[in-house]
Amino acid sequence: MVLLASGSTRGVGEAIVCAAARAGADVVLLARELPAGESDRHEQELRARIEGWGREFLLVRGDVRDGAGADRAVAAAIARFDRLDLVLNNASVMCLDGTTDTPLAAFELMVEVNIRGTFLLTRAGLPYLRRAAHGQILTISPPIELEEGGLGSSVPYLATKYAATALTLGWAAEHADAGVSANCLWPHAPLRDPGGVFLPARRQKVYLPEIMGDAAVEVFARPPGQVTGRMLLDAEVLGAAGVTDLAPYVWHRPRHLTGAFPPTDSP
Repeated sequence: MVLLASGSTRGVGEAIVCAAARAGADVVLLARELPAGESDRHEQELRARIEGWGREFLLVRGDVRDGAGADRAVAAAIARFDRLDLVLNNASVMCLDGTTDTPLAAFELMVEVNIRGTFLLTRAGLPYLRRAAHGQILTISPPIELEEGGLGSSVPYLATKYAATALTLGWAAEHADAGVSANCLWPHAPLRDPGGVFLPARRQKVYLPEIMGDAAVEVFARPPGQVTGRMLLDAEVLGAAGVTDLAPYVWHRPRHLTGAFPPTDSP
């Protein structure tokens, strides 16, 4: 099993690729370019963990917004493994401001990463997913809720994430003939992310990103066509798999943390 993922060196993406590697997948990551002469110790640690589980780790530098970057990542996966089974669309940019407070540059960046990046990486991988015994697309995007209040106060951000959801649901129908499954996965509650993703008031329960990793593996393990075209929540996926005790996934906030972290890259 070979997994190609975007934006997955930290947080939710990291949790998913680690869970997939422990379950037997080799991992190819499309990661952003670093400044000249700079190295990322965290990426090196991630490589060591995945290789320590006996799986291969391949990191490809490129921009998910660039079709050439997506093509290069897919080509690298095929050159190394001669197959591609799973595409994880995790790269995302989040700005939670309302419409009038969202700078145009921030909105354009969300469109480019959250929509264009999802489209480009999936498009590059689809010819190989269609050849796989069970090709799968998993996009970290939310269920579409269009009733009153569904968009909340973060309209620009959620509109781009809803577009990623719509793309993924469309791919499920478009490529069902080849046995390709396409699903969306989203946390049922706020997550603790080392990158500094928004956290709610301290009394609200917050979960570790590993809950998304384990839920993703449950989705990946389903037979062709059994789970496709779905907007899934992590807790519901785990519950269907018999995991009803979520206590091990709960993050216990240190007492000195009383507020919220500023929004940044996120699911």
